[in-house]
Amino acid sequence: MNMSNFNKIPSPGHVPTAPSDITKQELQEIAGLTPSKRNIILYERQIKHLKEVLSHLQALVDNVHAENTKLSQAVLNSNDNRVSLETIRRSKLEMFVAFAIATFLMAVGGGLLGTFPATAESLPWQHAVGWSLIITGAIFGVLSRTIIQFVLHRFPKVAEDWMQ
Repeated sequence: MNMSNFNKIPSPGHVPTAPSDITKQELQEIAGLTPSKRNIILYERQIKHLKEVLSHLQALVDNVHAENTKLSQAVLNSNDNRVSLETIRRSKLEMFVAFAIATFLMAVGGGLLGTFPATAESLPWQHAVGWSLIITGAIFGVLSRTIIQFVLHRFPKVAEDWMQ
């Protein structure tokens, strides 16, 4: 639906000035009736028209109610499936800790490599430790989510089972 359509006033088109044949026939039928009978017929027509309008409005209300029911059910389902804010905060903290540990390991390893370089004559133990820290930091960076989940969630359960 285009919003510009709301600014336009609809044109009724050609409006007849003379009554149609059906209208003339109805007027002749009603003209011969007494005023009370005429009013009864006109009231019955009006009541019939109002019933049609009410049934149309009831159908609209039923459609809106059905749509609202679907939407409220979808909201309830999304609330049930939504991850809690506490879980998101914990996950964010875990990833920050994992990134900090990986960065620290790689920085220390790089520092050891730069401070104690390998030469053709000697290979200091710090060089090997530096490379091992860099490799450990890289592995920790790639597998951080798995490692954090194991250390924070699985390892305490395993240790508790082992202690019993």
